[in-house]
Amino acid sequence: MNQMQADRYGGVAGADLEPLEFLLPGGVALRRTYAHLMAHFILAFKRPAPGSHHPGPWKSANAGLSFDVEVEIFVPGDLALNDWFDSLNTIWWTAALLRLRVSPHIRVPVVSVDALATLEELKGDARVSVLEIQQRALVEEIAAPPRISGADLDWLTSRWLSGGRLYREHANFANAFMAFDQSIWTSAYGLGLVQLWGAFELLFATSRYRKTMQMGSRISAYLEPPGESREALRIHIESLYESRSDAAHGNPAGQDESFFASYSLLKRVILKILAENYVLSVGDLERLSQPGAEHRVH
Repeated sequence: MNQMQADRYGGVAGADLEPLEFLLPGGVALRRTYAHLMAHFILAFKRPAPGSHHPGPWKSANAGLSFDVEVEIFVPGDLALNDWFDSLNTIWWTAALLRLRVSPHIRVPVVSVDALATLEELKGDARVSVLEIQQRALVEEIAAPPRISGADLDWLTSRWLSGGRLYREHANFANAFMAFDQSIWTSAYGLGLVQLWGAFELLFATSRYRKTMQMGSRISAYLEPPGESREALRIHIESLYESRSDAAHGNPAGQDESFFASYSLLKRVILKILAENYVLSVGDLERLSQPGAEHRVH
């Protein structure tokens, strides 16, 4: 059981919530709220004296960051779950699953030890920290933030506890999940492509040799039954893996299309792992390399 911690409230931007409140195990809750986080950049033009602030005049840089927080993830300080994350990573895990299910643009730009709705009346400075404030994403923004629906919350409930424990028990899955979750924030499609295929290798490779064939045969057998659909997917996967090699060696052609295709493929794999609550073993992977192999959860 985790040691006693302070309550934490993670402010979620990029989506709103259909019900007023939704409960997860251990007293964790998602709630509607509202706060606008903003940071404006200011220029100063004179060096400060030692120990002093920059003297004026200051000028606005006409730039900055802002986020509309519509949802709050509450994690109680006495979270009573064995073999679980600390409070901050509980917020991250919840948001990461929502990114996987609802929208990759969901983020937690601010975390507080007080409910966001109470900060307005709080005496003194708010005890908050700033977290996920990335601005440029490889995945295009949509016109309006999506709504986290009842079906999304049912899915979250079915994956939240079992998936979190799977994440903590299997280092390769944890690193692959993290690579997927953060891939859209890399600075270029080629870098994101290398990151995604590094995640695939963590999940499906067992040697440094003939990786293209390993990736093609194993991922396609994991996702598709024997037949034409599997063969078509195998060819597609091998082509994507070759594009990863091109990106790693400085060939920029087609990196955006390969990134999106690889991102969708890895999302499909991670969703299947979470649904089955099972990470493939070395023996499983070797069996999937055999012609006509079928994936079964043991």
